[in-house]
Amino acid sequence: IKGGAEMSNALEGFLLRNELYDASDTCLMLVGAATVAISQDTSFDQKLTEGQNIVTLLSSVESPKLETIWPVRCLLKMAVVRNCLRSTLLVLNAAIPNELRWRAPHRIGVVSTKRPSLGLFLALVGTILESSTEATRVLLDLLDEESGMPFWFSIEEDTRLALSLVSVHGKYVMLQEPEVRAWALERLKTEIEFPSKHKYHHIHSHLPDEWLREIVSGAFCNAETEIV
Repeated sequence: IKGGAEMSNALEGFLLRNELYDASDTCLMLVGAATVAISQDTSFDQKLTEGQNIVTLLSSVESPKLETIWPVRCLLKMAVVRNCLRSTLLVLNAAIPNELRWRAPHRIGVVSTKRPSLGLFLALVGTILESSTEATRVLLDLLDEESGMPFWFSIEEDTRLALSLVSVHGKYVMLQEPEVRAWALERLKTEIEFPSKHKYHHIHSHLPDEWLREIVSGAFCNAETEIV
């Protein structure tokens, strides 16, 4: 771990091949390293400019440096091979709840700081979702200590829009989960029933056309059906 980003590939290989280390201690050390690395991240949160929406913003987001993300990559490799993904994500959720939800910290009597960078958030969640087929469900089962709500219900609307489009190996994995699918269907239903009203009044809940196209495409991808 002391080797940092430069030795992270070697560390990943060790964690995958060797089972003579203590998984609990390794989890705590890597979560600690992740917390420090993320606290030193200097990337800034990209803001929506005029004419942009969350979907167009996703296409221009910058990924974090290896120095920031390597502890989480190693952590998830270890969690999967040692069959402790759920407990590992519980520890990570306790350590960096705001980074996992793309939200600014809330402190009583203190002005909220800025959100973490979108690139960091996407890299963290992407690393989790890519680690295992069960990772999506485990992530959504995490409880938010601040609100007491499950993961999907503890994040803001633009975060949901972004996460619903995450693709892992050609599958829109979030849309395969019941609460995400129910939310997406409800949003689509509202858009179909009241499209002109939303567009005329510029209501914030109006969905970007790009998101609608991606969601439809994602549904076909999940069903392994080609769009002609």
